[in-house]
Amino acid sequence: MRGPSVLVMSGIDVPSHSTNGRTCMASTGKRKTTMAKLNRERRLRERRLEKKAKKDARKRAAAHDPDPPSDM
Repeated sequence: MRGPSVLVMSGIDVPSHSTNGRTCMASTGKRKTTMAKLNRERRLRERRLEKKAKKDARKRAAAHDPDPPSDM
């Protein structure tokens, strides 16, 4: 059985929402990401990399200087 949105005319299936002989183009189904969102994500990745670099530098400095500072 055919769905309600399809009409059968002389053996050819024609969608009921046909637009004057133009063929329907399928959408990609994928939303386009705006440049603002891409820029926000890029800045976030950069901040995370900087934070990781600082953390690694602190770890290297602590491993390089095994003598902890004395409290006076």
